[in-house]
Amino acid sequence: PDGHIKLLTEWSNSAPWDSAQERFDLLDRFLRALVTHARRPLVRHQCPCGCVGADEAVFVHLIGLASDGHYEDAALTAGLLVGARNAEQVAALAAQVGTSTRLTAAQTYVRPTHVMSDATRLH
Repeated sequence: PDGHIKLLTEWSNSAPWDSAQERFDLLDRFLRALVTHARRPLVRHQCPCGCVGADEAVFVHLIGLASDGHYEDAALTAGLLVGARNAEQVAALAAQVGTSTRLTAAQTYVRPTHVMSDATRLH
């Protein structure tokens, strides 16, 4: 839960709250699909760890392939993490997560510090 709050807070600093919440929900659906349909318990390293495990490498590669539009390759790659029955669904979610992440990273968003009402705005 602490990680969720940190991530959502970070994203809300770089995008409007609704957009950050939508992106967070999408990532949550993707991760739940991975965990629910995983072939085995997925291995991950803690944040300070400098190495990358096989599952982590496949995870990143999957998102890259899917968001680049290589859907068949993404589905095959997803099959390394989940069963064949769920690989296409996971690849589709990976495409959405990757595309959303790229769009958000490309945007420059400045959070307003104070919004003036029409009655106090100078013309």
